[in-house]
Amino acid sequence: MAIQQQRHGTPGSEQGLGVSVGAQAGTGSLLPSGAGESLRGGAGESLAGQVTAAITESGAKVLKPLPHAVMDYAMAGTLMAAPWLFGFSRNRAATMHAVGSGLGILGLSLFTRYPLGVVKAIPFPVHGVVETLAGMMTATAPWLLGFSRDRNAKLTHLAAGLGTLAVVAMTDYQAAENGEQS
Repeated sequence: MAIQQQRHGTPGSEQGLGVSVGAQAGTGSLLPSGAGESLRGGAGESLAGQVTAAITESGAKVLKPLPHAVMDYAMAGTLMAAPWLFGFSRNRAATMHAVGSGLGILGLSLFTRYPLGVVKAIPFPVHGVVETLAGMMTATAPWLLGFSRDRNAKLTHLAAGLGTLAVVAMTDYQAAENGEQS
């Protein structure tokens, strides 16, 4: 993150002191130098990219690869068991989605290039993109797949999806690429 002081006026005066903060992320900057509080969306830069950059620069990326991997395997097991743990196993669509999502997380984790990955074929940042899409799908599955009237299934999927998105927001996906593990 770049912080620049700009001074306008005479030396020693408080007048005209400006501070601009710029955070470079991906294809553009979140806060361009001199923009103050406004956000700019450069060519090809999405709001999601800007939010991700803001979280990264704010220091909120506290999860490193090892704790993230442990959480992935815990979520995989929980989702696969969820229909029986939370009482919606008679709902075929909800059960299939929960078990399928758990198996998907397990497969993604086994193939990810991070501490608990076995095959290590998928870069950790790509894992993050897949997780983001999976979290959105899981959170919206009750309405997309028609089981939103089943309270237990709906709440389980909402919690799992939103929880996944929270983990994504807090994970430093560059850490595994830079050799940081825990």
